[in-house]
Parts: sequence; C-alpha cells; structure tokens
Amino acid sequence: MFKKKKIALGVAAGFVGLAGIMSSAQAVHVNKDGTGQALLFPYYNAQEGYVTNINLINSTDETKAVRIRFREGKESKDVLDFNLYMSPEDVWTGSIRMDNSQGSPIASITTSDHTCALPLLASCKTGKCSVTEPFAGFSYYDGLTAADTLEGYVEVIEMGVVSDSTVQYGVLHQRGEPNNCGVVADAWYRNSFTTGRGAAATGLSAPTGGMMGSSAILNVTEGTAMAVDPIAFDNYTTEAHHTRPDDTKNFDLPSFSSGSIETSEVMVKKDDGTVDMVVTSWEKYHHPDGRIGDACLLDDDPQTPACGDNPYPIAHALLASNIMNEYFLD
Repeated sequence: MFKKKKIALGVAAGFVGLAGIMSSAQAVHVNKDGTGQALLFPYYNAQEGYVTNINLINSTDETKAVRIRFREGKESKDVLDFNLYMSPEDVWTGSIRMDNSQGSPIASITTSDHTCALPLLASCKTGKCSVTEPFAGFSYYDGLTAADTLEGYVEVIEMGVVSDSTVQYGVLHQRGEPNNCGVVADAWYRNSFTTGRGAAATGLSAPTGGMMGSSAILNVTEGTAMAVDPIAFDNYTTEAHHTRPDDTKNFDLPSFSSGSIETSEVMVKKDDGTVDMVVTSWEKYHHPDGRIGDACLLDDDPQTPACGDNPYPIAHALLASNIMNEYFLD
C-alpha cells in the first residue's frame, strides 16, 4: 500500500516546478459543486452542422468582471476574448457556430444577450440586439487558418468583484436591460478602472467565486445533442486582475497561469478505497536558462504578450489517473 507522501510525490513527479508537499486549506482545486473563480469549457464544435451553446452564470449577489476567452484546438491560441461585467445573479448566453460570410468557414460567437461587455459586443450594438463576432484572432499567428477555429475550448476567469458604485448601477439589469453599459468604457477612460493586479486593479476587489455554467453541442440535422459541463476551479487567486481585451501586451491575462495561489489540491484514491487529500506547493515557472518569470516571455521580445508565471497549480488540479468513456462503432 502506498503512503500518502509517496502518492503525492508520484502525482507531482512530472512537474519541474514542484517545491514540496504541504497542508493548506487555500489551494487551487476542482470544485465538484460546479462553481468557482474560473471555468474551463473543455470543448466546442462549430464544424458543419454543429452549434455549441454556452451559458455563463454569476450565482452571487455581487457585480463581477469576467474574462471569457476562446482558444482554437490546434495550438490553443486566443482567437477571441472580451470582458463581461455581470450584475448579481446575471446570466450570459452565446452560440458558437460556423460563419461563411467571409468566404472561408470560421467559428464565430452569436449572442443576443444584453449583459454589458467590453468591447461593446452584445449590448445592442448599433441598435441590433443580435451580434456575431468571428474568431478572427487566428490571423495573428503563423501556421493557423480559419478552419483551425472550428474546434477548441473556452476559458472563463473572474477578474474581480466590481467595487465602483457607478459601474455597479450601470450594469445592473432592470426588467432585463442594463441601466447603462456605457459606464464600463467610461470607467476605463476616467481611470476608475485600471490595468493591473491586486491594489493596482482600481475599481475591483478580489474574486470570490460563484461562477458556474453549462454548454451543449447540437447537430439538428443528425438529431444529436451532447451536454458538456465546464470544470470549475476555486482558490485560483486572492487578487483582482483586470485587463482590457484590446491591450496588445496583456490581452492573454488573466490566464490559467496567472493566479496568485501557488498550491494545488487533488484527491487521491488509495488501494483500500479511501481517499487522501494531497496539497502540493509549487515554484513559479522556470525558463530553460534558469530564470523565473512569465512562461510566454522566452525571447525578451517586447511585442510578445504576457500570459503568467504560475502554470503548475491548475495543471496539477486537472491531472487524471485514467480517462474512461463509452463510444459506438458503425
């Protein structure tokens, strides 16, 4: 029979950043209740005939700033992202589907939701309450094509709780409509919102979790439907982290590699059927030359966007000893 310490070391052995085994109540973990500070929708499909519907819910009585990011499946590049400013108990919905309007098939997000967004994506832009945005970000990366966007996954990260009272009122829904989504852009303009983390993220306080969601992949022609539940992470961070999606240096932040918590928690089943909670402490990302720093800034190119220096805790929380499923053969 394995001992707890040996199990923990075995689980973590593949990670260079392992710093030690410890016990802590504040560690990144998958919340089996389905709520958290961050959500991972593991798969979307926008191939011919398929539509992926996504629902995102703020289950709390707080106003939240949330980053939603769509990554293509070939290289996991960010092909579209935007901020949502969700009022208490708000729900945002969207559909990922193929768009052929530009000649080549590309994935796009279509939404008629009125939740305040930055850029002004879905808040009845130009008086039209149904907006479609293609995943055009593929064009910024060498080796990617529009077709690569047709399958991928979705990240949702709570950036923080909105503490600015003007923004709180503006994004609050009255009879299904926000009072004034323009307050979001105004807050950035007058520096009531600022880019940064912790105290530097003016207008936000630390995330509190309570985000949840659901998704379904549909093919009406074939008569198929599949529910895909997101993975919810709690204790991802203790700091607010606010950025604009049009910030060329920081658009990839916050990310699953930028949380402040440096420990992870996993449940390990023992031979006797009981389960141990194993909490592991990690170091920050080490570059090949030994430097510790942002995992994306390998070449010191000032044009390279940052993506975070703490990738190991969430990666560890996602580990599985086996993956099992059913399938059918024609």
